Amino acid sequence: MNYNDATPNLQVKALCSSTMAKPEQRGEAQSADLLGSTYGSSSNSTKISKKQKDNLTLTRNNSYFFQDNLRQIIHNHHEKGSDHRLCSCGVVPTEQFMKVKGEQGVAIQSPVFLRRDKTGAAFTGLAKCDNPFYCPVCAPVQLIDKSNEIKSIVSNFLEENENHTTLMVTQTFSHSIDDKLKPLIQLLTKVNGSLKAGRFRKDLEANFGFFSAIRAIESTYSDVHGWHPHLHEIWFFKKKLTVSDVLNLKDVLFKKYVTLLEKKGYSASAERGIDISFTTTEGTEVIKYSTSTLMPTDKTLVVSSSASAALYVSKFDKELTFEFTKIQKLKNLSFFGLLARYSYENNTHDRLLIIEFVNAVFRQRRIFVPKQLKAYISDVETVENLDNERPVIFEFTRKEWLQVCFRKQRQSIISIANNKAYTDEMVCKFVRALLDQPHVIIPPDEYKFLNQRRVRDISEWDWTFNNAA
Repeated sequence: MNYNDATPNLQVKALCSSTMAKPEQRGEAQSADLLGSTYGSSSNSTKISKKQKDNLTLTRNNSYFFQDNLRQIIHNHHEKGSDHRLCSCGVVPTEQFMKVKGEQGVAIQSPVFLRRDKTGAAFTGLAKCDNPFYCPVCAPVQLIDKSNEIKSIVSNFLEENENHTTLMVTQTFSHSIDDKLKPLIQLLTKVNGSLKAGRFRKDLEANFGFFSAIRAIESTYSDVHGWHPHLHEIWFFKKKLTVSDVLNLKDVLFKKYVTLLEKKGYSASAERGIDISFTTTEGTEVIKYSTSTLMPTDKTLVVSSSASAALYVSKFDKELTFEFTKIQKLKNLSFFGLLARYSYENNTHDRLLIIEFVNAVFRQRRIFVPKQLKAYISDVETVENLDNERPVIFEFTRKEWLQVCFRKQRQSIISIANNKAYTDEMVCKFVRALLDQPHVIIPPDEYKFLNQRRVRDISEWDWTFNNAA
């Protein structure tokens, strides 16, 4: 394919990718293939149907588009403005955060690269916020890495002893549309902590062999019921459990759970307040059950804990992590669903909800892995390592990178680079054609901070002290 023949189409894609363009206009790469080990794939068509809107997933072919929209919201409406950590993510070269070195005051140079191989493409050399709750660029990366860790923990724990068992416990509670998200999350996490502390924990250990748990916070929003925070946890037991044991565990947990909630003026559904998912091996088949939906008739069945079941059980890690990157149905939205709807409609209602969410999860841990479970983690490859191992196909000067950011062309570049139909040479020519266009002299307000030195002490960034992931 001749690059000159493809240029007009590529330029149209680039020009359509500016912030607040509708998703069907933003110029996504035309590939249905998964982008390596990172995000899920996007739609084949640039025209997004109603059915596709109802089940979109965050991908590398739309993440920068959504991040630009979120940066604009935070810059214009958050109390920290462009000092908020997300505003620097993916646009500020890391050298702007490095302390000046040496007696001569020479700053370390850290170029911005476009890296690419057959599995996908990525920008490197940029500051990252690493926020697992709401950054469209970092959250999927953080959750993929955490998912790999959890899979390692589950597999190693089950393989350590044939009597070990894992269950997935989900906790929800009743609320109203008038409830604010932050106090709901604080209540839920406090009650959850009480379920695994003190005398009650000792009873769990003695009666069920409870060892530890990995916790994940998730919050969705409905225009009918408001915010709905809930917790997913993988519970680890050093004991064989039967279906009867699972039912007894649910009964014990629910009674304690409701008692704790009632003290705070809240309640929970007897069916779904505590829901426990598990697997059993019946013949050669591993079957997943849930106390709120489907249960086996034979209560003496043993919950699966063999090495062969470990891979199936480790799918729990996907439920703990990847569910949060789904944009989901437009009637019941994750944070990224809200951001997607705002990107379509640009309405004040969703903007206020987005700011509320950003403030509510401040210094919260998206996923918490206790120290005793970290010992079960084997070496796992991280997305960042994979990105850094890709060959460099283009190096941006500082002025060039400013132009990419000011004109909001990160999405068009990464989308074209992720398209396997284009060679490295064609991608580089496309980038060069973008850079050869007339320069933007005055940057958009939300990008003016790129001309300033950012916070040099990384510990001053919002959620660093709490290891938010």
